[in-house]
Amino acid sequence: MSAPALKAHLDSIEIGDGFVFLCGWVLPLNDATIAEPLSIVVDGQRFSPIPLERRQDLQSAGVSEGRAGFMVSLPVRLGNSVPRITIADGQGAAAVLDMSQAKIGRFSPRGAIDDVEAEGVTGWVFDPALMMRDGEPLLSIDGGAESSLSLGLDRSDVPYTCFGFPRTYGFRFDAGEAIRAATRSDAGLTNKRKLTFELSSFGNRICSHSEVLNVRDESVSGSDSTSSKSGSAAPEMPSVARRPRMIVVSWDMGHNPAGRAYLLADIARRDFDVKLMGPLFSQYGTKLWQPLEGQSSVEIETFAGGPLGAYLSTIVEQVERNPAEIVYVSKPRLPSLIFGLLMRARHGSTILVDIDDHELSFYKNDDPLDLDAALKIAAANPTDADMPYANVWTQLCEELVKLAGGITVSNIALQSRFGGTVVRHARDEAVFSIDDSRRSAVRAEFGLKPSDRAVVFVGTPRAHKGIYRIAEALERIKDDRLVFVMIGSFTDAQTKNQIAKYKNARIKCFDNQPWQRLPELVAMADAVAILQDPKSKISGYQIPAKLTDALALGRPVLATKVPPLADLFDKSAILPVESDAELDKLLKELAATPHAFKDRARRGRTQFLSEFSYSVNAARLKLAVQETNQAVSPRTDREIARTLDRIFTYASVKNPCGNFGSAVASPAVKKAARPRDLVFFWKQNDSELYGRRSDMLVKYLLKSGKIGRVIHFDRSLTLSELEATIDHGPHAPLHQGNLIYLNSMRRIFKMSDRGSVVRRTFLCRNGSVPQKFLGMDLPPRSAYVDFVKETLKECGVDAPPIGWVCPVVFDFPKIHEAVEFERVVVDIIDDQRKWQGKTDYMNRVAQNYVDVLKIADLAIANCDPVRKGFADQRKDIVIVPNGTEQFPSDRTWSVPEDLANLPRPIIGYVGNLRDRIDFELIRQMAIRHPEWTIVLVGSAHGALDVHSLTQFPNVKLMGVRPYEEALNYIKNFDVAMMPHISNELTENMNPLKLYVYFALGVPVVTTEVANIGDIGPHVSVAHSHSEFIAATEKLLRGQGKRPDPAKRDEVLERVSWSARVGEILRQLDL
Repeated sequence: MSAPALKAHLDSIEIGDGFVFLCGWVLPLNDATIAEPLSIVVDGQRFSPIPLERRQDLQSAGVSEGRAGFMVSLPVRLGNSVPRITIADGQGAAAVLDMSQAKIGRFSPRGAIDDVEAEGVTGWVFDPALMMRDGEPLLSIDGGAESSLSLGLDRSDVPYTCFGFPRTYGFRFDAGEAIRAATRSDAGLTNKRKLTFELSSFGNRICSHSEVLNVRDESVSGSDSTSSKSGSAAPEMPSVARRPRMIVVSWDMGHNPAGRAYLLADIARRDFDVKLMGPLFSQYGTKLWQPLEGQSSVEIETFAGGPLGAYLSTIVEQVERNPAEIVYVSKPRLPSLIFGLLMRARHGSTILVDIDDHELSFYKNDDPLDLDAALKIAAANPTDADMPYANVWTQLCEELVKLAGGITVSNIALQSRFGGTVVRHARDEAVFSIDDSRRSAVRAEFGLKPSDRAVVFVGTPRAHKGIYRIAEALERIKDDRLVFVMIGSFTDAQTKNQIAKYKNARIKCFDNQPWQRLPELVAMADAVAILQDPKSKISGYQIPAKLTDALALGRPVLATKVPPLADLFDKSAILPVESDAELDKLLKELAATPHAFKDRARRGRTQFLSEFSYSVNAARLKLAVQETNQAVSPRTDREIARTLDRIFTYASVKNPCGNFGSAVASPAVKKAARPRDLVFFWKQNDSELYGRRSDMLVKYLLKSGKIGRVIHFDRSLTLSELEATIDHGPHAPLHQGNLIYLNSMRRIFKMSDRGSVVRRTFLCRNGSVPQKFLGMDLPPRSAYVDFVKETLKECGVDAPPIGWVCPVVFDFPKIHEAVEFERVVVDIIDDQRKWQGKTDYMNRVAQNYVDVLKIADLAIANCDPVRKGFADQRKDIVIVPNGTEQFPSDRTWSVPEDLANLPRPIIGYVGNLRDRIDFELIRQMAIRHPEWTIVLVGSAHGALDVHSLTQFPNVKLMGVRPYEEALNYIKNFDVAMMPHISNELTENMNPLKLYVYFALGVPVVTTEVANIGDIGPHVSVAHSHSEFIAATEKLLRGQGKRPDPAKRDEVLERVSWSARVGEILRQLDL
């Protein structure tokens, strides 16, 4: 009986010098798992084994779990005839790989620069020619001399195979001296120097990566570092976690849309390896937008734009050459958005779409269209739909945005329409600092006298931006001291001619200037006017980037009241202009008073730092990406596949991703009884950050299948409480406040909902006086119960849910009166009656315990001392201790970047660095063992002692790390420690971190504290400082108590969160 045949496809074949590089897929016809090893035969030459690679397009379609691709170079020289290529599996089933269906071209080397540090550069290069000729790739820094790189680090994460060679494509190059030499030159006004690192192989450019380095006192630090590294060479370490690759794509790179795309790329490069790409449509210019010429901080690549069919063929090639984990689409126009959808289908890239204008406001036909309607209109009017930026395709894109995993927007007006995370038109606070040292020289360059009062406009001159109003005001006032300086090339003759008609107004017009000059151009202003037309559709959603420039540099802003600026007027950061008379008055005051509006400008700078800075917006973007990674569903992937298939079919272009999405049949849907809803009330604002007991209970209650949905409320906040969490001080990285702020903002604006969890935080005004926040009227504190009821109604909670509450949620008794619960679970995590606080507050805490415990149908506690402490109120409290997750044995753990080069051994702690910590013990460890690196991960809010530890060079304070990141830190500790003091507070705690340490299999040393019975027998417990240090020494020598694998698995089964939740559900008879 013959073996079953295979179905296979050759996507592309790239021809190199002495090799061919094949990309494609192979599947069995009978839905069975393909039998390995694979073989490829080229004109009789057999190559085996050929590894299978995972392909996102197949995985999204549910085909063979995606593991059906191949990307392999073979040492074959092609002759003049077409070769016969077949692929076979381990059972002899075979298929022909048809070259007539494949894209054929020259081989292009692949590679990336993953990270740049003060002492080195890491990355990878894939070029079979290097391996076959024993060659080396080259690295140049800022166009200087090229240095050879030695490839030898394992990069199994790179999905390319060179037959007969291991995947040792990685390099780490000691570039410290070269970097220091390059940065010894003048860094200019900002103490920063942009360096460009470029990879090449045999004269072929692979990629470039730019980094801004600080230049202070001859030391060098990267954009994410605070000081240069020195001392002896770091020990050999496991492979360093690389930064995710992000492609930012603009719909056109020849005019001003490229500006927002570049800004996003520049913000993103703090956390991602970024490349900016986009087409050049001849209608808008055949060269890169002039302000971006010569910049070196972001790698930029342009390619030809054209009619839809030709454009689709072009981007197929571009997408194939540029795999990335994230694609960030700038503006929902078809040229950029379809690039993003294709990246998702081909590489599994996370799609994030940025909206900084309402694109349809630029068109006469401004109604969104679904795919059927758009294709019908395009087919009826093919000439009008010829270009991918045509009206009909932009109407379609407003609907296609829904296929993205996440959305960012530039202002609150767009957020109210599209949702998403606000990522402002930000500026780098280190570059846009108030420095007037060159102001006089720049003003002179542009023809301004010291007595002139300059109203500056930077951008593309357009009527809806209010340029005529400024000119007309100066025409009326006739004061020669007032000068309107316009910097930006005219794009239409009508606007230019209109400006030329004003004879009494002093107006100076200049063409586009380089992007790098923005700070000094704005700095020469005495005021910046942003007089958008309130009646314009465009102004209803647009916030000009020059507003940020002015706020950053402390220049007063005159602006009309349009929706995108509402929150800034609320903060009194800008001056409102509601009439021509008011504008004239403000301009006359500016002419008469040298530093008019100084206080308003100062408030603007403060608002810039808290809302428009790179630091704030880079953090928002990083969180948006993290949320987007969790938001994409297989259903959405199938819809993306169908959408691409139909657009490619309309344009008569072959879809390179095939038709897998549309071929997947939907299973029959069987309606079942809906699991219960659970409403969870937490006492703090740190949910999802630390993997606390409350987070784990939510996660594993949902996993049980008994709970179908959780509506989760964090602690309610007044506006002053929210703003008090922000920390811009020198110790901000060690404070949880900024993470708390961002976490709360996402919940307030309904951006944290994922899967079966709805997350909300109630924000209210400080007192009885009405307040606004980001254009939103804040309710009074008394409206919280109504907020809870409205949220449950909004979520469709139509049957009494289970209530779950921490007993110090003060509003719960009132909520219980207003909301019908099926049952109420009270989780007593610790006894806060024993904490320190003002008398009134502590009395309120004690009374709330009484009130809430009376309500409970089930009361649980995490340890016996807590149970006993409340035995006078409830005799039936059930002990459910903390637990741990069970991590898969094959899970890979990366080395955090800030651990990678630290001297070993590393003794580490993860947790809040507050009053429970024995700081004297840590000091003794640092003094007695200077060769140890003591790593402390956690928030130091309210703990002055922890800052004193920075006097020891071997103590490293890492600041706050969210739960998933913290796991990587723990896994890389040589010893994990818990240096807690024993006091009344810790007597009533069940330390969760000890469970996590144990689950990760790390040697553990702890002081003798209460309630560690589950884990205590399996770790080293010390009764004094000297014992603690001695126990650590023994563990480092491979002695002392270490988890026995067999016993460890047994203990983990018993203390797992699944087991803990199972006990709770048993108590509830669920």
